[in-house]
Amino acid sequence: MPIYKVTQQQGNRVITSTLEAKSLSSLQAFLAAASTAKIKYIYEVHFEDEETTPPIDDFTYYKQYKAFCKNGNRRSKQVLLHNVKKTMTESKLSNLIKTHLEVGGMKIDEVSCSLFME
Repeated sequence: MPIYKVTQQQGNRVITSTLEAKSLSSLQAFLAAASTAKIKYIYEVHFEDEETTPPIDDFTYYKQYKAFCKNGNRRSKQVLLHNVKKTMTESKLSNLIKTHLEVGGMKIDEVSCSLFME
């Protein structure tokens, strides 16, 4: 059965949970019947690693990296990365973003306003 990550909201409270269901429509029916909170997002989980122990937090990373990425149609999205390796530079990250990510289903042509946060 597929695993889903669900975000719901009621008032100012945002609730996130992980559920396993028969299908997306089955999950929606379950939540509509069982919960008063409004469904904001449902994501299907394609990868889950429960075997590996996370690394010890030695704080040798940049806490965040933010950038705006634009495609050929000038559509843009913000990219936010956490715990970025100290060996990363703006140009390395820009090349990785252009190689592996997309905006609106199109390749990224420009990465601008990048910012590392300690």
